[in-house]
Amino acid sequence: MPVPDVVACRLPGAAVRRAFLQHTALILLVLAGFYLLSPRAALGALAGAAVLAVAVLAIAYGFTAHRVWVRLSAAGLSSTGYTGRELSIPWSAGVHIRATRRSGYKGHSVVPAQYVGSLAAGMHTIYLPAPITAGPEFAAAIEAWAPAGHPLRELVKNAASL
Repeated sequence: MPVPDVVACRLPGAAVRRAFLQHTALILLVLAGFYLLSPRAALGALAGAAVLAVAVLAIAYGFTAHRVWVRLSAAGLSSTGYTGRELSIPWSAGVHIRATRRSGYKGHSVVPAQYVGSLAAGMHTIYLPAPITAGPEFAAAIEAWAPAGHPLRELVKNAASL
């Protein structure tokens, strides 16, 4: 598979739909529980609350589906941090990778070696959701650009074996 100059990685649609359906079911179960605990509760009010909650959830997941979580290029990997700043880690930089969970998705945090153990680590961390690291585009980009022995190569190899 040819690799473009920059690979922009988004969450696969199936992963976003699965999370959306799980959260929608949870909302409906909670509202059904309210109704069962208080049968005099206005069914219309609960239905309205359910519609509003699911609509807000749908908008949030729409943004999630279109968000570029990480970009890979010949220069390294980059992402927008939770503070809105652009984060970049060159392939030549030492990194520490640890399993974590954010935004409801399992994944891995990539921290530049100079920030490991410091308070600033969170502001310099790039998060890679597991559905992205298991994808063929991510694997092809890592194969094309990451130097031999880079920790992300091991991550992709382990994701492929799952």
